[in-house]
Amino acid sequence: MADTAATDQFRNSNFALAFFFLPKAEREAMQIVYAYCRILDDIVDEPGDPAVKRKELRKWEEELDQIYNGRPLDPLGRRLQEIVRQFHLSREPFQRIIDGCAMDLDHARYETFDDLYVYCTKVASAVGQCCIEIFGYENMKTQDYAEHLGVALQLTNILRDVGEDARRGRIYLPRQEMDRFGVTETDILAGRQTDNTRKLLEQFGKRAKGYYELAESEKHELEPKRLMAAEIMGAIYRKVLDRVEASGYDVFGAPLKLTTLEKASALAGVMARHYLRREAA
Repeated sequence: MADTAATDQFRNSNFALAFFFLPKAEREAMQIVYAYCRILDDIVDEPGDPAVKRKELRKWEEELDQIYNGRPLDPLGRRLQEIVRQFHLSREPFQRIIDGCAMDLDHARYETFDDLYVYCTKVASAVGQCCIEIFGYENMKTQDYAEHLGVALQLTNILRDVGEDARRGRIYLPRQEMDRFGVTETDILAGRQTDNTRKLLEQFGKRAKGYYELAESEKHELEPKRLMAAEIMGAIYRKVLDRVEASGYDVFGAPLKLTTLEKASALAGVMARHYLRREAA
């Protein structure tokens, strides 16, 4: 079953480490959200007819209607309905995730960063919105934190996966910025590691760092205990960004993966900060 495969992928993902310290009910809810996102991602990423993929996404949109207003048909839909009711999750983020995945079928290129930002908010920040609703929050600025951290994570994914996406015929790097650095689509699709491409990718990495820093500045006003899982995820993906930078932005081969030690280092840093906060309180 698709959701069973997604559950197995969850156990081997960065998300499993980030959500390990959540209470059992929240951890299981996040696993279901992950399975939902994974299934949608696989629909658009696996080889196949785009028309068939659009039909599959429409089926999940109809399933979402049933989750909120009826009786879901899919086993994952029924599990999702349970956590929607348990945590009072809003429909809008789940719809935005579908809309973001649909963009991958309609947009193989992005003209400006503003265009790309819209995509990031749908495929990543919307997931962050689901997360904070499960974690619970009172300060409305938590929504800004979720949006900006989600954008940071997605920009990191895009940078790490430039080569893999190019092999699928996709280029997420904004065309205006490619033009500014003298990089062509052919350069990206052919995986040419030139001074110009390195400068382009370096600038893209700096923008991702800026969103991590923005999210970090916003987090200080919020409830740190409730957001620890999000903080762990941010720390892990910041390590991914550091690895890409250390490689000289060599992103045209297999995507860089963190070692267990690197993940443990990111986790230890977050745990240490939370311990120091408790001591200072």
